[in-house]
Amino acid sequence: MIINFLMAPLAMTVIPFALLKVINISEWQYGVINFAEIFGLLIGSAIMLKVSHSQKNIKLYYQGEIICIFIQGFIALFLGVIGKTYYFYIFLTLNFLAGSFNSLSLIPLSTQLKSKVNPTLQGRFFASLSFFGGILVPFGNYLLGLLTVYVNTAILIIMVSSITLFLIGTLNFSEKLNKKIP
Repeated sequence: MIINFLMAPLAMTVIPFALLKVINISEWQYGVINFAEIFGLLIGSAIMLKVSHSQKNIKLYYQGEIICIFIQGFIALFLGVIGKTYYFYIFLTLNFLAGSFNSLSLIPLSTQLKSKVNPTLQGRFFASLSFFGGILVPFGNYLLGLLTVYVNTAILIIMVSSITLFLIGTLNFSEKLNKKIP
C-alpha cells in the first residue's frame, strides 16, 4: 500500500516532471526510459519462470526494490547538476532494474498471498486489496502534484524515497520482532 500511495505517484507525476521539465530530456528519451521499465518487467517475469518462489528469494527481490528506491532518492541529489545525457542513462538503467525487481518481488508475493488466504475468502480479500491499493494512487498523485508546486523537485523525490524506505524498514523490522515474540 505504501508503494501505491507514495512510489507509484512519484513515478507517474514527479519523475516525469523532473525528466521532462527540470532536466529537459526529449519526449523520445522519456519514451525509451518507460520502455526500459516494461522490458525489465518482462525480463523479471521470464526469470521467475526459472527460479524458486521461496521466502528467501522473495526477500532478496524485495531488497532489490529497496535498492532501486534508494538509488532514485540518491540521484535526485544531483538533479540539475549533471548533464541530461547522464540522467537519461541513469534513469534508463534504474527503470529497467525497477521493472525487473518489481516482477521478481510481486509474483512470489501474490503467489504467497494466494496460498495463505482461505480459498473461500480470496475473492473478497483480493478485491479489497485491489480497491484500497487503487484508491491510494489518485490521492498520492494529487498530493505529490500539489507538492511539486511548493517543493523543489529534487527535495520532493528525496523526501518521498526516504519516507518510503523508512516505512518499509519499519514494517520489515516490526515483522521480524513479531516472529521472535512467542
